[in-house]
Amino acid sequence: MAASAPDTHGAHVMLSVHCAHCRGAVDLECEGLPAYLGYQTYHEYFCPHCRKQNIQRTPGEIVAVSPARG
Repeated sequence: MAASAPDTHGAHVMLSVHCAHCRGAVDLECEGLPAYLGYQTYHEYFCPHCRKQNIQRTPGEIVAVSPARG
């Protein structure tokens, strides 16, 4: 039986970060594997609080940005 790579299609990772400008709490939903299984690259997002551009290391493309809950 041949070994195959894990199916990562549709895998999403949630990250909680802070805006570099206003320090507002932000939740990022990213495509890809958790950090310990894959490598991280830099991706851009706009803060939902102050609308300024941020750059964050994530395990994949950022697909959703929202103010942190709670």
